[in-house]
Amino acid sequence: MNASTLFGKHRRTIGMVVAISIGLHVVAAIVAAGIVIARYFAPPPAVFESTPPKKIKLASPEREHKMSLAAFEEAASPAPSFSSPLTSTRVMDKGGIPPLPKLPLDQSLPLNASAVISEGILSLAGSGTGGQGLGAGGLGSGGGGGGGNGVSFFGLQATGRSILIVFDISTSVLTKANKTGVPVSKIKEETIALLEQLSINTSFGLIQFSRAYQYFQPSLLPPTDANKAGAKKWLETEFRTSGSLTGKAAIRKNPDGIESVLEAAYAMDPDVIYLISDGDFQRTTEGNQNVPYNDLRRLVDRLRQSRPTQPTQINFIGFEMKAQHKKEMENIVRRTGGQLREIKIK
Repeated sequence: MNASTLFGKHRRTIGMVVAISIGLHVVAAIVAAGIVIARYFAPPPAVFESTPPKKIKLASPEREHKMSLAAFEEAASPAPSFSSPLTSTRVMDKGGIPPLPKLPLDQSLPLNASAVISEGILSLAGSGTGGQGLGAGGLGSGGGGGGGNGVSFFGLQATGRSILIVFDISTSVLTKANKTGVPVSKIKEETIALLEQLSINTSFGLIQFSRAYQYFQPSLLPPTDANKAGAKKWLETEFRTSGSLTGKAAIRKNPDGIESVLEAAYAMDPDVIYLISDGDFQRTTEGNQNVPYNDLRRLVDRLRQSRPTQPTQINFIGFEMKAQHKKEMENIVRRTGGQLREIKIK
């Protein structure tokens, strides 16, 4: 085979390879173009989207109003009533309805008519329909606690749901009390008698003072048997006859004496305060000083503002009072709707 023939075969082979390559590229281009065109005309795929629900916010006043309205409508709705009586179609036996079982009447409490009448009178007096109070020298024009339990302490009657007794145990008061025939033992008896008058829906408290003061308890308590027993024990073991208060239980503030005592008493929020003293008050401010009654009057007026619609009534039991002290204290207790009773040597 000569050279020209060999060159012609190689040439044909190369041309065939090039032709096949070009053909493959053309086919691939046609297929790619078809795919692109098919994708263009094909419908888009479904897309699922979720949007969060809108938050509905009610303003706080509107929500509270709707809740209050719903509660009011529920309370105002009448209770279900049953007008149709229960009936039975069964014929009764000849014996009729069986008899009721016998009750142990010997174990039942007898009805005390006097107690029922007394309770009714006290409730009328406490509701304000009793006029000037319970009997002679009642609540006066000021009223008092506005309902509650009617009590009497050293002949001064009052009505209220919370009673606080404040004892001035200074030497001058205890000396005058002994001279008038009302020793400490009598004061304790009157206090215990008052506690026995209290009903369960009332509360009571005790405070003793000279310059410092001491609580029985720092808050008013219901007259349960345990609380009354605790008060009696406190009177026997803690009530001072030395004329002064010392120890951890004694509280001293500035100014001390009657001013800090009244502030502590009003902080307990009683309806009625019974104050036992002689009206001769001192305080320790740069030495011993008499408490000016102008200061005491302004203090009481300020404390009264803590209960503008139902002022605390102050009743005063005074031993051998000086004429000026009696006049000043009468003015103060009258402003609270209370009364003053002076106990003198017979």
